[in-house]
Amino acid sequence: MKHLLKLYSFESVHGKPDEKALADWLEQWFKDHHISFTRDGDNFYKLDRPCVPILSAHLDQVGTNGKAEHFVLTPDKHIQGYNANWERTSLGGDDKNGVWIILKMLEKKHDINFIISAGEEVGC
Repeated sequence: MKHLLKLYSFESVHGKPDEKALADWLEQWFKDHHISFTRDGDNFYKLDRPCVPILSAHLDQVGTNGKAEHFVLTPDKHIQGYNANWERTSLGGDDKNGVWIILKMLEKKHDINFIISAGEEVGC
């Protein structure tokens, strides 16, 4: 869960500094876990296993109400993000959850290929 909250802590709007910071953090995560990968800009992939599933996710998010700095787990087990002023903001969960799933699969040594892209809506 700590990696999911770390992913949420980046305000990774495409073209903004936090998107690159998130990509740099992800690169270090791969290295720390001895995961082979290729980085092209802020895009990552490993496509070296034929007939093995490919999981795909993206890093960027839509800008909303600032960077999530506070996280609250609701009674119904949803994570909500709040900015520094405790105003609700986006976690970028539209696909940081997908990135987290890929990381968990790799951490558990599942045999997968993956693509993690930045700016998927603007041509990668």
